[in-house]
Amino acid sequence: MSTVTTTSPAPGYRQRPLGTYVLAIAFILAPLLSLYGELWSVGLGHPRHFAAWGPWLREISMVAWVVLGAVFVSGWSLLFVRSSSLHLTMLALGLVLAHNLTLWNRSPDSGAFRLVLMTVVTLTVMAVFWRAEFRRPYMEPRLRWWETAPRFRVDLPVRVGSVETRLLDISRTGALVEGGLEAEAGSRVRLAFKDFEVPAVVVRVAMNHATGLQFKDVTWSERRALKAYLRALEKDPTRVGAR
Repeated sequence: MSTVTTTSPAPGYRQRPLGTYVLAIAFILAPLLSLYGELWSVGLGHPRHFAAWGPWLREISMVAWVVLGAVFVSGWSLLFVRSSSLHLTMLALGLVLAHNLTLWNRSPDSGAFRLVLMTVVTLTVMAVFWRAEFRRPYMEPRLRWWETAPRFRVDLPVRVGSVETRLLDISRTGALVEGGLEAEAGSRVRLAFKDFEVPAVVVRVAMNHATGLQFKDVTWSERRALKAYLRALEKDPTRVGAR
């Protein structure tokens, strides 16, 4: 008899939050749109003035380029959803805020509305990043379910090397088989199914005499067969034949 259930770690995000894409794209586009907006403000926004863009860009201060570059890089980093991405983004926002305040201090009457607006937007974005529900996927790796291979609990006959045993659970990265194999951690074995085999490495022998395997050096054809096997398990485990 074969049964299957899909298991996942503690409560988290099955799919990557849409907000991570939205903010990443916004940060990537913000420096480009800012530059283009400045071009329009000085009458150079139309493509026919393309020849004048080079000299105008060279007049931008190095500090401004550093700030724009920091925002652009932080946008790309947000696509990776890591704690370092969040730290880099907060640093970039801090640079933007400091730059705006410096410009305000130097010329309080020049472009005051635009500087105030940019400062308010910057503080608002920083507040969004500070909210726990937004920070969670960045700061807590265990919540990033979309990066975790789905694992299926099963009870199916397989063979590890020459040993007949039963498969207890499996994912695209590894498997757990019944019984303590006579193999030490790090030993290379082959997990045999009905129609294909997958090379693996013994990673642990649990107290309940189950052996954990990690798939290693899997060829393209073996990986394709494994994916087909997992799809069959997900659709109808009763149709996955014995070895």
